[in-house]
Amino acid sequence: MTVLLMSSGGGGASSYLRFLPIMLATYLATGATYFIGNRNYKREQVEAKEQYRQTLNQVELKLSDLQETSQKALLAIDPSPVECLDRARRSDARLGERRPADLDFLAARIGLGDVAPTYFLNDSDLKKPPPGFDEEHAKAGQLVSRFDHVPQAPIATNLSAVGSLGFVGAREAVADLGRAFLCQIATHHWPSEVQIAAVANREEAKNWQWISGLPHAARLFGGQAVAQTDTSLVTWMRALETELQQRLQLMEVQSG
Repeated sequence: MTVLLMSSGGGGASSYLRFLPIMLATYLATGATYFIGNRNYKREQVEAKEQYRQTLNQVELKLSDLQETSQKALLAIDPSPVECLDRARRSDARLGERRPADLDFLAARIGLGDVAPTYFLNDSDLKKPPPGFDEEHAKAGQLVSRFDHVPQAPIATNLSAVGSLGFVGAREAVADLGRAFLCQIATHHWPSEVQIAAVANREEAKNWQWISGLPHAARLFGGQAVAQTDTSLVTWMRALETELQQRLQLMEVQSG
């Protein structure tokens, strides 16, 4: 380090030498203050990060409980076909609980998957993390990704909303899904409000005869709930559509 001492007065360089101890003490005090302040900042940051980690752990436990509770509630609303059969066998009080005025009237589940949660996650604080909190910010983001949905929850469709529904795929898979769907419809609705019928070729008709044993069986086809045909199903579908249109017109007349 080079120190230049200049003087334009009569005091000479010695006048500056008198101030050197004071200047040195000031610099040392400033450096000590910075060091102490920096050490305090680091300690406070460590404490803050530890508190934040504990908070994240608590939030994780709470969200896990909420997610599990939501999943159980959704599965209770739209149970599996096996559970529907069990309800029917034991004459459960929830049989026929869906009425025409309910939002889930004519709704049934068609599978399991990720659905929107019944709780709300506010992740606005994650947009810009404070300096030094990158690891904690990453974990918070992981929590949002993990709990912003309910896994393995029922995915349902509503015939009242879509009007008609078709299943496409391998014959056995389609038949299984169709049986499961009708099983749920029969479980959740009263026979006086929902009736079920089927049209199939002679080869397949035997697989749907169980519908005739339901209290929901609609005697549309010569007193039968299951119609067998060797002709195109289009003809039967048109006849069924005509029948439904006539019923709709009758309901409109009766309602005034």
